[in-house]
Amino acid sequence: MLRDRYFGWRPRPVCELELTEAARRRGVPTPEVLGARIDRLGGGFYRGALLSRRIDDASTLGDLLASRLGGRERVEVLSAVGTRLRALHDLGVHHRDLNVSNVLVGELNGRYVVSLIDFDRAALRRSVPGWLRRRALRRLKRSFVKLDYGADRTEDDFRVLWRAYRILGARETKG
Repeated sequence: MLRDRYFGWRPRPVCELELTEAARRRGVPTPEVLGARIDRLGGGFYRGALLSRRIDDASTLGDLLASRLGGRERVEVLSAVGTRLRALHDLGVHHRDLNVSNVLVGELNGRYVVSLIDFDRAALRRSVPGWLRRRALRRLKRSFVKLDYGADRTEDDFRVLWRAYRILGARETKG
């Protein structure tokens, strides 16, 4: 019914700009926000947009997984994503809309580079508790399932991502 209209006195693009920049200051790789626009429509309704710097040659995690990326490359991408998500949580950033469309993967000097987008509903904390981490990862897993490329493949992919997420934590605990 509302389509491109939103309701609220604190517009989402402003929230997203603030949260994205705060996440960047904490070390989260996310595209630089170049600007935000709010068009007030009256009665608390508005239209809004956020403009971010483009990350050249990056694809969404969903596009990469759906492309049938195979073998070693697939494992490397999923491992890079798992490692990045663990770092995100360790930095105290809870991404409330973690899904395959909000994870961007590019390549730089032969390594996969993961960036995150869409922070309008994020929460910044001192630390992200385990139950919130698990909730975010379950949400991400549901977006894997929605890609509908096979239940076995989904489980295998998420297992690789989860292993990288947990291994990073184990290394940090030991070191």
